[in-house]
Amino acid sequence: MAPTSHCYFDYLQSKEAQFEPSRCGGFIPVEKVYSLEPAPDTLSVAAKQHILGAQANLWAEYLLTEGLVEYQALPRMSALAEVQWTQPELKDFEAFKQRLTKLTTFFERYNYKYAKHLWPERQLPSRWQF
Repeated sequence: MAPTSHCYFDYLQSKEAQFEPSRCGGFIPVEKVYSLEPAPDTLSVAAKQHILGAQANLWAEYLLTEGLVEYQALPRMSALAEVQWTQPELKDFEAFKQRLTKLTTFFERYNYKYAKHLWPERQLPSRWQF
């Protein structure tokens, strides 16, 4: 499953579009990705049997550097990964955010560029450098 509403990582991560590197499509923040249910109750049991998981789409033709690609994927890819291995009734965005905050030490250690919208205190002074 890769619905446009949750899994197009070339879309904006912030409503502050003037600061976002991508100008594609809509707006999909981390919270929206985390809310994905790959096998929703609206599908029949027969249809659910065909769902193998979820995937993100990242159309990179306008992303000219590795840093831009990293920014578009991170931390949304972390949210999608947790969606895959967590039962819907056990999902907890606030608990995920705590784990994600710890994961950002890994992003920073390896100098990955990531969206910092969940951590406004980290955004300034250089929040939009790629």
